[in-house]
This record gives sequence, C-alpha cells and structure tokens, in this order.
Amino acid sequence: MTKFLPLIWVGIWRKPTRTVLTALAVLAGFTLLGTLGAVDAGFRHARDRSPLDVLQVDARFGTPLPLAYLEQIAAIPGVTAMVPRAFLGGFYQQPRNPIFFVATDERFFSFRPELLVSDAQKRRLAETPNGVLVGTSHANKYGWKTGDQIPLQSPTLQKNGDKTWMLEIVGVFDTTFDPPGTARFTMMNYSYFDENRSGPRGTANGFMARISNPDDAVRISGEIDALFANSGAPTRTMSERTSTENNLQGLGNINVLINGVAAAVLFMLLFLTGNTMSQSAQERMSEFATMKAMGFEGRDITAILIGESLMQCLPAAIIGLLVGVKLVVLSPQNFPRDINPPWLAITVGVLAAVIVALVSSSLPAWRLERRPLTEALRD
Repeated sequence: MTKFLPLIWVGIWRKPTRTVLTALAVLAGFTLLGTLGAVDAGFRHARDRSPLDVLQVDARFGTPLPLAYLEQIAAIPGVTAMVPRAFLGGFYQQPRNPIFFVATDERFFSFRPELLVSDAQKRRLAETPNGVLVGTSHANKYGWKTGDQIPLQSPTLQKNGDKTWMLEIVGVFDTTFDPPGTARFTMMNYSYFDENRSGPRGTANGFMARISNPDDAVRISGEIDALFANSGAPTRTMSERTSTENNLQGLGNINVLINGVAAAVLFMLLFLTGNTMSQSAQERMSEFATMKAMGFEGRDITAILIGESLMQCLPAAIIGLLVGVKLVVLSPQNFPRDINPPWLAITVGVLAAVIVALVSSSLPAWRLERRPLTEALRD
C-alpha cells in the first residue's frame, strides 16, 4: 500500500472541506470513547484497590455503635485488628466550605497505608488532644499550615453547648491515591471528640476490622451481624471491596451504559465514514476505471480506498482517544495518581478505528470491483 501513498494523499484532499469535517467527527467520537474507557478503568481501579481483608462494620439503622462492640468483634476467630470511626462534620468560615473529620486513633494508619503521614506527624497528633491532620487540598485552599488554629462550625455540639470546635493543625499530608496537592482526607483524635461532644459518649459510627484470611470475609461478616442482631444497635458488615462495588452499582449499571454509548458512537462513525467513502468513490468512478484500463488491478483500487479511509480515521481516532483519556486522568476527582493509563481501552479503540475504516471502504471497493469497465468509463 505504501507505493500508493501519493495517490491516497491526493484522493483524500480532493475535497478538503469534507475531509476535515470527517476527521473532526472521528476525533470527537473517539474522544468520547477515550473518556468512557478511562472512566471505566477508573471504576475498575477503585474496586480493585479496595482490600478484601478489611471489613466495614456499620450501623444497620443508623444507631451509634457502642465501643464495647470492639472487644466482642475482636474475639471472633480470624479478626486480627479493630479500630473505631466517628465523624465530625461542619464548615470553615462559610457554609460553602464544608469539612468532615474522621475521628479515630493511631490504629487507623495500619488500615490506611496510602496516607503519607510521617512518624513525627503521628506523634504530634497523639500528643495534641485537639490536633487534626488535613490533606493538602484543604491546606492549599484555605492557606492552612502546621500550628494554625481553625474554628469548625458544627451541628454536633460540645458538652458545654458550644458549636465551635477549635482544632489545631498538627500536619499536612498527601496520599498515594491522589495527585500531589489534591488530598482531601482529614482526621482527628477520637478520644478528644468523644470526651467533648454532647451526644452519646462511648459510641462510634462504625468500626473497621482486619481479618487474617480474605476468604473468610463472608463468614466473619455474618458472625459479626449475628452477634448483635438482637441488640439495640444491630450492625451491617461487609468487606471494603463489596462496599465499593455496591457504591458503584448505586450509580447504575456502568458497563451497560458505557457499552451502549460506545456502540452508538461507533455506529454513527461507521455510517459517517461509509457515506464519505461512497461519495468519494462515486465521484471518481471514471478515474478508477481509467486506472484499471492502464493496468491497475482491482485489489490495487481496493488498497487505495482502504488507505484513504485509514488515513482519515486512524490519526484522528488515536488523537481523540489520547485526549479523552487525558481529560479524565487529569481530573483528581476521578483518577488517583497510582493508576496506569488504560492501555487496554486505547488499544481496543485503535482496533475499532481500523475496523470502522475497513468496513466503510469495503462497500465502495466492492461496487467498483463489480462494475463493468466500459460502463465506468462511459460514466
């Protein structure tokens, strides 16, 4: 096909406006496909990075869970570690600046190794009762630094009735999941929160449990829930992987949506490029007939048409796929920084572009092959 490149190039630019518009349509279509592929890869990564050996023990009906549950759950065979979780929500300065702190203790760091918190920061948090650790996103947004005192306006009242919680920043950190400077995670000391709140003390919103064998997740989850089934605060337990999958399913059937949109885009592009190639071939019917009369074979004409279709589709498709993936990867809300580019989606997209090019040029080539030479010359 390389020997026909001059002819292919001339044929493509026979109608520059049509060529440019077709390439832009292919570019837009494959940008959408690249975006869908990247989003799908992001969802898969979010699911796969959720551990199977960590269970989330939450309140089934929203009732706070007593801390006494910790020892009872820890006694279940297969449970190796436990940590409580509570939440303090509020806003900084204005209601449009909401912040939520996870109230927990030092055991939490073993459950979340992705938090890039230094030993010195952990030590300062333990030594400062009202100390908090904040992610770089909040620190950059509000100009916070270590040592700053921040007033958090919260609907959770303190035991003295005050709704303003004075918290001291003891460290700013990143995570391995987020691009640098975009970590939004925050945490505080559970003991300080529990001692100073006006609500029921000695309770938590939930617990995290580590188990020795991920294969026992279903069994241990069932034992935990059965243990408190008849209590005043029943639990609902599942692995973090299952919890993530349930959250993603709450958005709808993502795979069906992505596949449906991708199929519609490919059908539209196939129709568009096929129509473009048919018009081009019909306009040049006599030229192709003259070429055949000069000694070009039918497969040569077919190769020229396929080459024209590939040169219109493939470059625009590759650029569109890369742009679509880049748009999603650069969004910190969708992609963590530890994910690799979705090469599978890009590869499938390139193959789809090749198929679209081959199919769209096959019908004009078949028509040219079947048309008698004398009739084509007369036209």
